[in-house]
Amino acid sequence: MNRNELAKIVSSLRNPKIHLPFFKFKPHTVPTRWNLYRNLLRYAPTDEVRHSIRQVFRAKRHITSPTTATAYLKRGHERLDAFLRNQRSDTPRPRVAHTLRSTPVLDMRLVKLPRVRSKPRLTGGFVRPSLFNRALPRMKPQPPEISGMIVKRVKGRARRIEQQTYWKEAQSDMKLEAQFERNALSLAQRSSAHRKEKEIPELVYHEKLGQWLDPIKSQLSQIDKSFAADEARFNSKFSPQMVAHVKRARTYRILNKTRERQREAAGEITPASLRRGRKGVPAHVWINLSEEERKTISERRKWAITETHKRAAAQG
Repeated sequence: MNRNELAKIVSSLRNPKIHLPFFKFKPHTVPTRWNLYRNLLRYAPTDEVRHSIRQVFRAKRHITSPTTATAYLKRGHERLDAFLRNQRSDTPRPRVAHTLRSTPVLDMRLVKLPRVRSKPRLTGGFVRPSLFNRALPRMKPQPPEISGMIVKRVKGRARRIEQQTYWKEAQSDMKLEAQFERNALSLAQRSSAHRKEKEIPELVYHEKLGQWLDPIKSQLSQIDKSFAADEARFNSKFSPQMVAHVKRARTYRILNKTRERQREAAGEITPASLRRGRKGVPAHVWINLSEEERKTISERRKWAITETHKRAAAQG
């Protein structure tokens, strides 16, 4: 065995050199995203910890050093093990979450925590029924599940309309092909009536037209059922229990707004008064004002905003 043959054998046993950076290599990106990141979000004990995990991963996604990335991945797997132990143990979650927040493993103390999510509340209004939702009470903020449901149904209806158009065109084409074969067969029979050897064309669609149309009719039937469900949603009614519940929420809202106005009249600075103070003059009024009036209003508005913030700071 000469030197060249030995080099070929040895080179075939070597690991192939990867010309991609590690952060573009599938054996690294797939486990990191689907096994580590998703499970960290799934088993995080609180929303604050979950938000911190998102922020840390976004801040560290530009790391190109394999050593640094390995260290962070190791810390991430340690946190995932802690989350899983928390799921399997009887330790109260708030205590474990406090322990996790106090450890700098994921640099959670350097991350700004999100605002507390507002709980959806009834506004006293109604969401009218449509093709994509039944009669619902109006909530603020609207739950993301309802928004996602409506968006999904809008896209699904558009997709079904395209499918319906496609299958109707296919059905029409099948019938035209069958009609063409019938005409060709009739023409062939008339032309071969005076011949000894009769040539009969092969029929593909004419004799088995029903079998060709059955799958198309099945698809169209399913689409029609989905459209019927859309119409049922559009024609849905508000139940008496829902109407009573919404009216009760409307009464509570009026009472709350009345108490808020009374507090403002007594001199209290409320979030609503701060929002109103930051608003300008309505456009239909502003356009009819002179330059001097606009300047005066702007100066007064600046002074009012400053005083409002001073009073708010003094109160709280």
